[in-house]
Amino acid sequence: IFAGGWVEGMHLGANSTRDNSNSIPARIAEQMTVLQNVVGLLSQIEQTSPKLDELRSQMKSLLSLYEISEKQDNKGGDGYEITQAHIDQIAKSVTNMRNLITNS
Repeated sequence: IFAGGWVEGMHLGANSTRDNSNSIPARIAEQMTVLQNVVGLLSQIEQTSPKLDELRSQMKSLLSLYEISEKQDNKGGDGYEITQAHIDQIAKSVTNMRNLITNS
């Protein structure tokens, strides 16, 4: 459930970046930490299924998309510089995960 909630929130956020709001890309970049936690929690689930295994794999791939973004120092701590190209890749990946979860 937690993974599905995260995916849905990211789906909405990543697909609403076209409104030229600078805060949404920053919030999407901040989700790397949350994604790391979700991937860690999913790796602790012992049961397996083809869908769960695929979701784990897709989330790990998404994490690698985040890791290629440029780390920068902000006044409040570390952050990540994220381009529209990164957001487009993230949106596509999140949409694929959402489809995996919602399609039986």
